[in-house]
Amino acid sequence: MCPTVTEWDRISAIASFLKLFVEVSNVFAGSKYPTANTYFPDICDIHLQLIEWCQNSDDFVNSLALKLKSRFDEYWKKCSLALAIAAILDPRFKMQLVKYYYPQIYGDSAPDCINIVSDCMKALYNGHAIYSPLAPNGQAEASQVGGANNDRLTGFDKFIYETSVSNNIKSDLDNYLEEKLFPRKDDFNILNWWKVHTPRYPILSMMARNILGMPMSKASLEYVFNTGNKALEPYRSSLRSDTLQALMCAQDWMRDEFEGQYLIV
Repeated sequence: MCPTVTEWDRISAIASFLKLFVEVSNVFAGSKYPTANTYFPDICDIHLQLIEWCQNSDDFVNSLALKLKSRFDEYWKKCSLALAIAAILDPRFKMQLVKYYYPQIYGDSAPDCINIVSDCMKALYNGHAIYSPLAPNGQAEASQVGGANNDRLTGFDKFIYETSVSNNIKSDLDNYLEEKLFPRKDDFNILNWWKVHTPRYPILSMMARNILGMPMSKASLEYVFNTGNKALEPYRSSLRSDTLQALMCAQDWMRDEFEGQYLIV
């Protein structure tokens, strides 16, 4: 028996959404070591597609979309702020990408949501500034961690930092956000960009190193469309965050070592 016109429409709607999922998954899997800045636009596209899908006139498609969106919203509430901040640290986007997507997602509430992201960005920057080697407290901590400090001009660096703060000189973050966007290129390497611009943005580059390396999921990409056993069994879900981080690092090191031996052979 052939499918009815309604059933074909449902299949077409579901197939188009699954196509978006596959495309986004391929983007994430396309890089061996994806940085956190790559996730935000694709996750926002999925969010917008879900919003549109929830407005479908077909009851079957609508109910399916609502179930998917309820699961998606759980992830969005936990990770959207981190995703947005990681995107801001991409010099090709900065705050403009957030300002582009949030009105489409939140409508009239977009300005308040954008302010929340902006305030969190500033709070994170201020937190990193405290522990910067240039900060008063950070200077002492850096000396203790690094041992004897042979640079006799570190006091001068501290003086410049304190002077800039007292004179309300613009911070790294202010200068970074006010400058023009970096041209979008397919071969852009954000880690290399921040490495090159560390002298220009010393505190913000430290913040970028901490944030851009954050994994956005505990499950490996190969499990995205795996219909076998669950990627996160109860034992793995109960691991402490530091233990899980150590296991992930060890896995990467072992993989690199294995691939290096394979190339030599």
